[in-house]
Amino acid sequence: MSALTKKGKGESMKEYDVVVIGSGAGMVIVEGALSQGLRVALVDKGPLGGTCLNVGCIPSKMLIYPADRIAEIQEAKKLGIDVTIVQRRDRLVRNEEPEISELLKREMAKRMKIYTNTEVSEVKKNGDGYTIIGRDKIIGEEKEFTAEHIMIATGRKSNADLLKVENTGVETDERGYVKVNDYLETSKENIWALGDAIGKYMFRHVANHEALVAWHNSIHTEEVKMEYRAIPHAVFSHPQIASVGLTEEQAKKDYDIVVGKANYSAVAKGEAMMETESFAKAIVEKSSMKILGFHIIGPYAPILIQEVITTHGK
Repeated sequence: MSALTKKGKGESMKEYDVVVIGSGAGMVIVEGALSQGLRVALVDKGPLGGTCLNVGCIPSKMLIYPADRIAEIQEAKKLGIDVTIVQRRDRLVRNEEPEISELLKREMAKRMKIYTNTEVSEVKKNGDGYTIIGRDKIIGEEKEFTAEHIMIATGRKSNADLLKVENTGVETDERGYVKVNDYLETSKENIWALGDAIGKYMFRHVANHEALVAWHNSIHTEEVKMEYRAIPHAVFSHPQIASVGLTEEQAKKDYDIVVGKANYSAVAKGEAMMETESFAKAIVEKSSMKILGFHIIGPYAPILIQEVITTHGK
């Protein structure tokens, strides 16, 4: 492979065995290639480490612990902090089970104001703060909010256009994400793609595994498929949420299912923690009793889900 480099006022083409674009999960491939004595080029606009290390999972988790402590000792009001959430959809964490969304809203509403079905149409600077204009999508009523600071969660979109991948013959889908097959191969021979660039499951733990699969397939004739059956995720809210596999609505489309639900308070530890509403929900295929999905809301949910992941993956 060739990579264009700048030297002085001119440009020159250098030859490499492996060119990796992106220093997030791409570092897994860099390490694998270097360990085999290959000549490697890493391309990244910086900072090194990618989204997760610099502005995503790692920095956000640095805020989670103190935020949990504040919530637990109910200090938000004492510290003079008022929080308002404006959500355009009909419920929070729309991709979770409905009863989990309901419980989360009920618990969070004890500490802050929450407006669902509200579309934000305008944000204006107002002295030292901001004025946010929203409209209730059901009754059409306009609402006005004021705040010292605002945090905007707008979702994510592909930036593959910055790389001009169409010049390489690599195809993208209608959303702009790079198309890959089950082996993470793109439409162009000897180019693999993984992580956020392919728009599947945008989690660092998924990207790391995709990197291992892509690297394996690039150096072996016997390829392996990327499996997405047991992809866990967590929401570090208060209470915490963790899920793996299908929701009840998804499972009903293809399986004859049974659904089980257990409250934390059904066991002594949960009773001692005074967790009267936290629960776990299992979606199981009726004929085989195979776990299709598992969902938890309550303390330590992201830790507890690991036991299910091990079983679900089998």
